[in-house]
Amino acid sequence: ETKTTLLVEKFIDGGDCTVAVANDGKNIFDLGIIFFSKAKEWNLKGFQGAREAVLSPEEEKEIIKIARRVVFESGLLGLVRVDFIVDNNIYVLEANSVMTTGYHKLLYSYYKKAGYDIAGIMVDNALRIFENQCS
Repeated sequence: ETKTTLLVEKFIDGGDCTVAVANDGKNIFDLGIIFFSKAKEWNLKGFQGAREAVLSPEEEKEIIKIARRVVFESGLLGLVRVDFIVDNNIYVLEANSVMTTGYHKLLYSYYKKAGYDIAGIMVDNALRIFENQCS
């Protein structure tokens, strides 16, 4: 529709999920997995089969472990969202180091339903980063 050129290296027909990980430079904690597919929620063209991932408890633990490792090893500070797609394998799609706090028609409404105040977590974590850098 926008006539944008793009390159798809490999199409993975799997389910989507994401993990938010907070890193203040000394401590890392995650908010668990949110099962969300932007392509499905927004009815994106070309993604008619988009869906949320369905995971075993072991896969959930592995994805959380991978998300925390991505944030730790990359050195990303703040509240980072790591996106995954899962078929028979687990793939990291991207790490989003800049998160927004809007709740309208976004993934963050899922965090709100799960009882997380994303804006509050972002502010608290940012203050800890500042304290860590000043001490």
